Amino acid sequence: MPDVAGHPEIYFRQVGDYDLAIRDAGAGEGLPLVLIHGFGGSINSWFLTQNALAAGRRVIAFDLPGHGSSCLHVGEGTLRAFASIVSHMLTEMELPRVHLMGHSLGGGIALSLAQLRPDQAASLSLIAPAALGAEVNAEFLYNFIEADDPAAMRLVLEKLVAAKILIGRKAVEDVLSNHNVAGVREALHHIVNACFDGSRQRQILRSVFTTTDIPAQVIWGVEDAILPASHGQGLPSRVTVHFLEGAGHMPQLEKAAEVNALIRSFLMRAEAEAGL
Repeated sequence: MPDVAGHPEIYFRQVGDYDLAIRDAGAGEGLPLVLIHGFGGSINSWFLTQNALAAGRRVIAFDLPGHGSSCLHVGEGTLRAFASIVSHMLTEMELPRVHLMGHSLGGGIALSLAQLRPDQAASLSLIAPAALGAEVNAEFLYNFIEADDPAAMRLVLEKLVAAKILIGRKAVEDVLSNHNVAGVREALHHIVNACFDGSRQRQILRSVFTTTDIPAQVIWGVEDAILPASHGQGLPSRVTVHFLEGAGHMPQLEKAAEVNALIRSFLMRAEAEAGL
């Protein structure tokens, strides 16, 4: 049954040591699309994405460990460790090959999974992904974890978007409510320390584009204040790159219709070229 937002209900699956919250939508002949949210995000990061892309294919969103309704245990907390968890999840769900769509940290996880198990990745759709350049806004990361009142959290969340009006009271309250669950801030700190060294990313995965032939698309908001859009420059010519004006770090929310159209077109093209 759908929930109040019109999305299918969340269910849980044990994947090794991790209890993951999963939401399935859609069905059809197209290869499934798996959505990997960013740091501090959740299934809800895709509320303008999942249903919109679920025409003719299964679209799967899930909460990473340490996020949303999934377990607080995050293991090593590195990109590669998370990629291994996602790979295991796909095996458990009997999904041998899927399209991967990742935002921010989730983009880095998708790249790491493509490096670890290229056979599982039919394509990569990366939105403002980690692991394509060194710089990251460390001040944002730590302030996001530590902010403990609505005013402070609003100032932090406003850095995610170009149009600050998009950060409403409910969004602020929801993030604070999640952070106040025992163990959440500690889990997020562990992930930050595993993936970043101050304002530098520990792992750069641009080589995935040259060591695999997986079709790839990168979408970046020009006004991104968390991961510079310049990280999307200088990629191999076979990688389609779109820089969106008037968008910050969350183009899937700020420019939802445009991003969804780009993803639909890309997936159809990737499947056509692969004879799927």
